[in-house]
Amino acid sequence: FTIQAVAALTMLLGTWATQPLIFAIVCSLGAGTLMATGFYHVSTTAAARLRPSDPSKSIAVLTAIGAFCSPIYLPLGAYLVTTTDWRSTFRIFCLLAIFGAISAAIFVPKGRSPSGSLPSPQPLRALRKAVQMPLVRRMLIAYGFGGFAYSTLLVYQIPIMVDAGVTLQTAASAAAFRGFMQIFGRVGIIGSFAICKPAFAMQFAFLTAGIGSIFLLSQNIISCFFYGAAVGIGLGAMTPLQAIYGQLVFKNEDLGLLMGMQHTVTSLSGAFGPLLAGATSDLFNTQKPTVVIASSTLFIAAVLLRSIKA
Repeated sequence: FTIQAVAALTMLLGTWATQPLIFAIVCSLGAGTLMATGFYHVSTTAAARLRPSDPSKSIAVLTAIGAFCSPIYLPLGAYLVTTTDWRSTFRIFCLLAIFGAISAAIFVPKGRSPSGSLPSPQPLRALRKAVQMPLVRRMLIAYGFGGFAYSTLLVYQIPIMVDAGVTLQTAASAAAFRGFMQIFGRVGIIGSFAICKPAFAMQFAFLTAGIGSIFLLSQNIISCFFYGAAVGIGLGAMTPLQAIYGQLVFKNEDLGLLMGMQHTVTSLSGAFGPLLAGATSDLFNTQKPTVVIASSTLFIAAVLLRSIKA
């Protein structure tokens, strides 16, 4: 948590940069560190270790709480940007992140995993063994396509809707609705896990999000909220499903390490999604290719998971 506070402080300092390159480097360093130390590959592992008797339920509760972030911060961000400016908005969010990290460091200074839930004793060997499994390789490729699509949608969802003719506030509201609908993907995760196994549930989540993203091609405001519902449910289910599936496939002591590997693959592939979307939107002077790219990669991810029987 202390590292997260320092990372948020780094981003806060970066908001005073006047050169775009300096701003990009400083804020990327801070944001990357914040994500690396606080995202679900860390928190879901901690939740699973703290309740080894029923890790799936702990993961579902944790990610359901996390789903409230988008409904709060997306409308708040849009409001602050329109009433102040983007630098002030960025600074407010950085201060909130610092406050949250420091609060956590104060309230849980002695948090420990129970005995028997220690980190991986042989991390390199665990990584090699994992990538040698055909099931894991196919899973990682599917996650890569999913990360590519989801990062593209999350970065460009508001520009896509604005490009279609809706107002910034309406687009932000639809994006916030997408975040709110993640709750339903996560709350229903225990039932889907019990009924049809996580691999099938992940395939269904990718298909749901792929179909939902197509609604962005319409210029109808209602379609934007259909997008929010479908993609929100699909995206919301993915984080706990990946964690639950990883908990079944990997040893408990290797879970955090290999969840980190999953997140690394997702993040690396996700970094290229917005780049390609930006290039195609500039080339064709429309955001429609972005929607086609995102929905297509989600369908590919679903197809890749068809042969996984777990």
